[in-house]
Amino acid sequence: MIRLIVKAMLIIALTTSQALAGAICDTPIVWGWNDYKPYSYRATTEQLVGLDIDLTRVILQGADCAYETQEIPARRALKMLEAGEIDLVAAASMTPDRENYGYFSVPYRNERIVMFARRDDKAAATIKSFGDVATGHLRVAAGDGGSYGSDYDTSRHQLQAAGLLTLNASLEQRLQLLAGHRVDLVIEDEVAGASTARALGLADRLQVVGPPLNDQPVRLLFSRKSVRPALISAINDTIDRLRSSPAYAAILARYSSLGQ
Repeated sequence: MIRLIVKAMLIIALTTSQALAGAICDTPIVWGWNDYKPYSYRATTEQLVGLDIDLTRVILQGADCAYETQEIPARRALKMLEAGEIDLVAAASMTPDRENYGYFSVPYRNERIVMFARRDDKAAATIKSFGDVATGHLRVAAGDGGSYGSDYDTSRHQLQAAGLLTLNASLEQRLQLLAGHRVDLVIEDEVAGASTARALGLADRLQVVGPPLNDQPVRLLFSRKSVRPALISAINDTIDRLRSSPAYAAILARYSSLGQ
């Protein structure tokens, strides 16, 4: 029933955008995607799912654009987009180099790095800034080699010297360390952290605390060689309409919420 309501709300929100884009998007958009759970992956039914899959799909449908998908490694997909061999990649950060060969849409979501803590940890719940982590002698787990915003990057060596930082490559292990009281905080992408916590059955024991350590917009990127600028205007109009709709918010919540 919830999915039917969400679908109906999307149809209502997108009627105007469909009329605008129908004549512009006259051939299917070739959309390159790569396997990156929980943003884009194949479910057990082989259906493409994930936050970026779901959002991009409703944006294209809202602009009345047919599309076809090709699974392509991320680096190769950008090269193919530059050459005009594919039309679209999702979840793109804006850079000067990419602007030379692509059209960026307006942001369709934000990528947030947050701090996960146990719900019963009163000390972690009082965090107002990342500076409180070191002063409170809170133990942190983060990805080995990851960059999680300027506050973390400048404090990393201080935390390591104080024996407060655990680094490893497994998000599952980091969240299990948190649940097991072996660390006090896990720094992670909000969607990846929430999705993994749900999969591990830990979501009801965790919470997000403090302000985001990083909060950056991500966009759709279209090839300058294969896509007309008029389509970008229609896509942007569709995104603007969608982002203010409860249906779009429901998609975002489905992936980023811990169920609190």
